[in-house]
Amino acid sequence: MERRREIRYFELESPVGRLLVVLSEWGLLRIAFGESTPREIERIAGRLRPRTEPAKVYGEPLEEELRSYFSGKPQPFKVPVDYGFVTPFSADVLTALRKVPFGRTTTYGDLAGQVGRPKAARAVGQAVGANPIPIVIPCHRVFASDGTLGGYSGGLHRKKKLLEIEGLAIPPGGWTSSRWKRAQGNSGSRRQSAGR
Repeated sequence: MERRREIRYFELESPVGRLLVVLSEWGLLRIAFGESTPREIERIAGRLRPRTEPAKVYGEPLEEELRSYFSGKPQPFKVPVDYGFVTPFSADVLTALRKVPFGRTTTYGDLAGQVGRPKAARAVGQAVGANPIPIVIPCHRVFASDGTLGGYSGGLHRKKKLLEIEGLAIPPGGWTSSRWKRAQGNSGSRRQSAGR
């Protein structure tokens, strides 16, 4: 008989609104923006059938890392991740995405190449869009190849705020294709204004 997964959760106020942070014994499972805690916990419980309990103490190191991030300190998140909500392909994409450093950006096409599927930018986009752990797995750092902002599951206002925290200002009106090409040409790294 398989042992039931245990999950623990806490809430955190942040510059992008209230976050619900859910962890399992294997790692970080979910970060949800402004979700109704009971409803989101029920949804998770319905998928995993875990034992659930609030346990702020369990998440203290992660809470400290999140607070540090929101204060603009560039350090990688050390918390292990539980990919229990995603397919193996999505886990590969999210693992590659997690390596994009603070203040840097990437494209769906670049990520597709990193996971060995260079023609799968659209599938990569779907995996990024379904990311259950925003911020720690920085889907806000991904944008289209032409530099357009695109969407964000937490809302574009949150994406812009997260990029701003990382020192990446979006030009008024967003990136145009010509602005994007100029910005990429002026920087070997991708530390500039960004979008999805």
